[in-house]
Amino acid sequence: MAASSSASPVRTSRPQRFRGVVVSAKSRDTIVVSVETYVPHPKYRKFVRRSKKFHAHDPGNTAPEGAQVVIEASRPYSRLKRFRLVEIVALPREENVKDALLVAEEEKIAPHAREAAQGAREASARGAGEDAEA
Repeated sequence: MAASSSASPVRTSRPQRFRGVVVSAKSRDTIVVSVETYVPHPKYRKFVRRSKKFHAHDPGNTAPEGAQVVIEASRPYSRLKRFRLVEIVALPREENVKDALLVAEEEKIAPHAREAAQGAREASARGAGEDAEA
């Protein structure tokens, strides 16, 4: 009697998918995605936010920082990369990108400029406070 192929069909599960925000796109072909989940607290049962960062493969560096993306579990690409970029859901708004570029540019030119500006604001606030009291 020949063996029949009445074995049940192989079920393959779908890989995990997460939606998150790109927090770093500095490495070549790699993005770091922060994924937030809501889970109940073990004791108090209040839902709290938990975030986790995943390294994902992004061939061609297509996703900029601040973009909302969907990542999917895949074969290991490296020691940390176990996900791949599936789609870019939303790009960051232009003013956020411009602000980020301006801050990065300021830090390249004068890394201590922020501290100097903060000191000047404090000094002017002290001077204005003395005028108001008099």
